[in-house]
Amino acid sequence: LEDAAADSVELSMRSLRESSCFGPEVQDRQTQTSWLGILRGVPADDTAANAAIDALSLQLQEDNWTLVEEYGTPDVEIGQVRLVYLEQDQVNLRLIHERGYPDKVEVLASTGCYDHPQDHRMQRSRMDPEYGTSSQEYPDGA
Repeated sequence: LEDAAADSVELSMRSLRESSCFGPEVQDRQTQTSWLGILRGVPADDTAANAAIDALSLQLQEDNWTLVEEYGTPDVEIGQVRLVYLEQDQVNLRLIHERGYPDKVEVLASTGCYDHPQDHRMQRSRMDPEYGTSSQEYPDGA
């Protein structure tokens, strides 16, 4: 995906994380999990942000992703300017242009919740902000 937007915005991986689908009140939180990945880049301006989202959306649709929804609020000064929502199988993608300090383009990829056996342990990827930290739900981060 980074390549599809590279002419307009350089995207880099910011986070990849497996998380429980249950709240903290559930004891065996590891038995149902999902994944969230985030790519992020800083556009030079609105034109670059829109070009990146257009290129990503086109590439994904050519790769059989289904366009679910697209909307924009171009007059917003701070906040979400544009959202393109796509899905394929159990993966959802949101392509977002947001104005802020700084402006950003994000690709958020998330899976649905998957059931796991009782002995499943969630994994921390190297891109997980808490990589290397052990807990009851995650084996040691090594």
